[in-house]
Amino acid sequence: HIPDSPTEINQQNDSRSWIDSFPSRKNIMDEYFSTYGKAEREFQQLIARENNNSTISNESEYFVSDIEVTEPYARFDIMAIRWLAAQRKNGSNCKVALIEMKYGDGALGGSAGLVKHLKDMEKLISNKDSYAKLLETMESQLKAFSDIPEEVQILALMDGIDKEEDPVKSLNKLTRLWKKGERRALEENIFESRLEKPELEPYYQALFDIRNRGMAEGIEKALDGEGISTLFVVVGAGHLIGDEGLVELMKQKGYEVERL
Repeated sequence: HIPDSPTEINQQNDSRSWIDSFPSRKNIMDEYFSTYGKAEREFQQLIARENNNSTISNESEYFVSDIEVTEPYARFDIMAIRWLAAQRKNGSNCKVALIEMKYGDGALGGSAGLVKHLKDMEKLISNKDSYAKLLETMESQLKAFSDIPEEVQILALMDGIDKEEDPVKSLNKLTRLWKKGERRALEENIFESRLEKPELEPYYQALFDIRNRGMAEGIEKALDGEGISTLFVVVGAGHLIGDEGLVELMKQKGYEVERL
């Protein structure tokens, strides 16, 4: 049974109805895919895992930076950086790759087939404004991290390895803190290394502060769009807290912000 949630979010109870329905909706999706398996989804996750985190990832030609990339004229299963293994000493030889994942002969035609996606891609590229915005978005995402000094990148990597946190326990803890509205405890948990290791500040500025400002501008621009009365934006908890978080940035722009 699909939960009966409001089609428009006008008040706090509407938001709560949607949030409460997420577990049921996820269970429905899990049951559907257990009966009608979608091999493309499984292989999409496998590609990301093998190229980024496996024992052979250093020999791979790609690093997956995002999945399920959606643009006005097209949707891409995978966005990646193509960096040939033989050219790893030259960091300027990277290229962005937009990848569509298809599995089996049956994926060639139809409303979500390969032919349809090729036409959508052609439509996107032929629209100069939309294509320029897509390239600008990708460039800004990659540039934010490429501008971090290499020694800081290494420190951030080693810091992540040293923590060895259980991802499930960590997520459950963040969820509990968020539900209780314990902002200070959330900041101390998410920004623990930032508070304890000042040398990592450039990394956290790139990961959160700079991106937060871009997100805030994007949200404000979207809200100013013609006919837009409701906007649903999903970001990680780390982007909502702190003096440079989205909540404070939107307040500075004159918006009334209420925590649900």
